[in-house]
Formats: sequence, structure tokens, C-alpha cells
Amino acid sequence: MSYTSYANYVIYFSDAAEYAAAIALCGGNGYGHCPFTAAATFGIPWPLPGGGAMAAKGIYGYAPYGIPAVPGPGVEVDHPHPSGFFLKSDVDFVDVPGQGGIPSGILYGIGPTLHLVWWGTLVKTVPEAVGTVPTQAAIPKRRWISGFEIPGSSTAELSTSGGGLGYCKDSSRTMTGNGQVIRGATFSTPIVKSTTTYYGGAGKKTSWERFYIRVNNLGANELDI
Repeated sequence: MSYTSYANYVIYFSDAAEYAAAIALCGGNGYGHCPFTAAATFGIPWPLPGGGAMAAKGIYGYAPYGIPAVPGPGVEVDHPHPSGFFLKSDVDFVDVPGQGGIPSGILYGIGPTLHLVWWGTLVKTVPEAVGTVPTQAAIPKRRWISGFEIPGSSTAELSTSGGGLGYCKDSSRTMTGNGQVIRGATFSTPIVKSTTTYYGGAGKKTSWERFYIRVNNLGANELDI
């Protein structure tokens, strides 16, 4: 069993004709090959220049993979731990076998194989940006909602009595974690966050949040949220 994920990067053009030709060649703004092949296909110099002014056309990547040097070992893929498999800039994809827990397989089973594919997005740059050094701006403040998984817990619920903390794999947001669970009369200790947590300043009167709830069985009762 396997699943596909993508290592994303950007291929940019300042010339409208070159951008249109690239879109026509790809049949859209997506390019499903590695950065090294992209550079050869679209006439972009390799190795890629680092920093400085933006060129008329080029390639850039971003975390967690970036654009590894060629030749070179590439970037080791975590799945979910360091796997010993590397994503390189001159291969279109890498298959990373699923991993068990640490120590091996004690806490949870081995997951599916990851089919990690390079995917370039074609973009047209603003003409004024070419030949200039981009201005860096401070990262704006954000609000964060907290969630967690507990990789070191048992795969069974740790507590089934009122007032205890219950954890199980079904309530996790990931395939390998254990999250808080509420079943029957069991309830978990709540997580309390203020609207000023990680933000600072005066208290906020309103806040927008997102909650993920997985309902396994409603039984004969209605659910009122």
C-alpha cells in the first residue's frame, strides 16, 4: 500500500511569451518533473544562483526540501522519522517505505510507502520585480489553535474513568499518533487557550477558530454542537 505526496517548487518567468509557451508545453501551470529537468527544459542556468536580485526566469524551492545541489546526496525524507532515503534534484520521485515506531514497531505498526514526487508550479513574475532585490517584511502576527498527538502512549486508552485522560489512535490527526478521546461518560481534561496566547497585547473580544471532531457512533442520542 502506498500514497502520493508532492515536493513543491516554483518555476518563474518574467517574459509573457516564454510563460505562455511553458503553459502550452505543460498543458497547464503544473510540471511533474524534477528541478534539474525543468532547468534544461526551460533554458534556466544550472546550478541555480543563490540570493541576490531576481533573474528574468528561474527556479526556487521552499521547506522542507528546497532545491538540493546536483551532484549531492539530496534531502533526507522523514517518514515520520529520518528514513535513510533522499530526495534529489535530478530524479523525478523517490519511494520511501513506511516506518514503525521507535523502538521499532513497539508503539504502532508500519505505515504505507510514500511516493514523493517533484511538482513545479509555473508562475508569471511582475516585471518590476526583475532585477531588484525583494524587500523583506516582518512576518505578521498569527493566532494558533493547539492540537497534539502523543507518540509515546499506549495504543489503548489510558483511562476509562471520569476525570481521567483518554488517548487512542482513532482520535489522532495523524496515522501514527494518539489523541484525546471522549467516549460515553468518559471525559478528558480540557485544553484552555486565551485569545492572547502567542499574540500578546490587549484581550480580543472575538476570535475565529477551527475544530476537528470525529464522531464514531451517535447511538440513539442526538449530537448538539
